[in-house]
Amino acid sequence: VVESAIDVADQERIAEGDTVDVEFPDGTIVTGTVTDIANSSTLDPTNPDAAPTLAVEIALTDVPASAAELNELDVEVKLVDELAAGATVVPVSALVARGDGTFAVEAVTTDGTRFVEVDPGMFSDGLVEVAGIQAGAQVVVP
Repeated sequence: VVESAIDVADQERIAEGDTVDVEFPDGTIVTGTVTDIANSSTLDPTNPDAAPTLAVEIALTDVPASAAELNELDVEVKLVDELAAGATVVPVSALVARGDGTFAVEAVTTDGTRFVEVDPGMFSDGLVEVAGIQAGAQVVVP
């Protein structure tokens, strides 16, 4: 069981029964299910500027061997706001902002490189979804 908390302002982002990813310090990611969300908020007494939070309990489908014998461990809980299946993504650093407000990437071609206009979508973990370039195309990153 993972005990976590979410800001009260974000309570609409999660509900009992939702599936979340839980990442362990060794990089292992397991699936968990939200089993309980508190109905009263708490404040961090050591941080007067902290936002009120709601306690969240998550049941795990599995625990990696690296954590099996531990009573307490810091993990990262990942919620999915939006999902883009089959998206073409490039590193954010590959995006080139143009003066007219559009974006491009520098694509590698057989003759060198050329700038291809793209339409950025969702951003996550240093990557950005792009439309306007073929999947599998190589792009230049600084």
